[in-house]
Amino acid sequence: MRHEIEAEILATFGAPRTDTPDPLKGTIDGTVYTSAEVAARERDAVFKKTWLPIARVDELTEIGAFATESIAGTPVVAIRGEEGLRVLVNVCRHRGAQILREPCGVAKSLRCPYHAFTYGLDGALTACPHPESLRPEARPGALALPELLSTTWAGWVWTTLDPSAAPLETFLGPDLQDELTNWPLSLCRTVMRRDVACDFDWKIGVEAFLEPYHVPSIHTRSAHPMVDFRGMAIRDMAPHSRMALPFRLPDAYAPDGILGASAHAAGVDWFPTLNRAQQIAHHVYLVFPCTILMLFPSHLLVLRFLPTGEPGTSHLRYELLAAPATSEASAAWLDSLKPSYEKLVQEDLDNLPWIQKGVASGSLPAMELSSYESRIAMFRQALAQPQ
Repeated sequence: MRHEIEAEILATFGAPRTDTPDPLKGTIDGTVYTSAEVAARERDAVFKKTWLPIARVDELTEIGAFATESIAGTPVVAIRGEEGLRVLVNVCRHRGAQILREPCGVAKSLRCPYHAFTYGLDGALTACPHPESLRPEARPGALALPELLSTTWAGWVWTTLDPSAAPLETFLGPDLQDELTNWPLSLCRTVMRRDVACDFDWKIGVEAFLEPYHVPSIHTRSAHPMVDFRGMAIRDMAPHSRMALPFRLPDAYAPDGILGASAHAAGVDWFPTLNRAQQIAHHVYLVFPCTILMLFPSHLLVLRFLPTGEPGTSHLRYELLAAPATSEASAAWLDSLKPSYEKLVQEDLDNLPWIQKGVASGSLPAMELSSYESRIAMFRQALAQPQ
């Protein structure tokens, strides 16, 4: 992170708050959460155009290791072959059945359960029953699964359905990459992963993590005692954005701090590359369109909300990541974080379906935004722009 950005964040933490509305204050049309037309437009204009993280690189180290995902209705699989990682369309070229159906695993080949069409780890068709019954163009050696653009960054495998997409670095932009430089994201490992079927639109999920206005009421005993939402420092890095919330006790995560002491005793210290602004605050980034990075000085929580294709529903995957444990004590300390973050996320999940019910009623002409929710307006502006 550039020094001037760090200084700007620190100055914002110390500045007096006023009730002056943010220039982006406005209203939201509630039908965007319920409209099939909007959902189709987002599928085609957003999710088929942008880059998305679909798997952690460190979980795909073994030959044949794979992770499946569905993007805008397209089944895809990230898989490691002899020549490295690649992302393939996970749909058999014969009759269209999804091939690999588990979330993750290790496979010697990609064998479709329906008719036993079998593809190598590079996607090439290697075997099928009675190949003489097929056109020469559809026989082994001539047919292959489509490969998608893919790359790795910050420890994730990223892919896009758009064959003409700009490079990932261009999509992320220099500002976001600069702000994340000090965080050792590529070195972190998964401590916990949870998958949740959600009864609310994906945007409702994303927007819950774009603003701190709900912290005192929803996270009364979890996040609210730890962060001062009134000290919010935000930045628009369209289409991405950042929010930093100062800790009530600035050195809470220091080796002798209220949270850092037990971690330090177990062998888990804060990331040594962080600057002062990153050590004394909780930083929350939106990586457009649907990935939330919740960064703490010694670990991070990552949430990703994907639409399912049915308006008013979505799929959430959230992961707790940290530097690799170096001892049983450090592993135990990291494990001790799991219940707290499950509780934190659940506090949001308990409330978000009620937003979906409310907007689906059609009873509101529009919903108001406060100045603390200006990142939602930024998000809306980004969604309205061609990707």
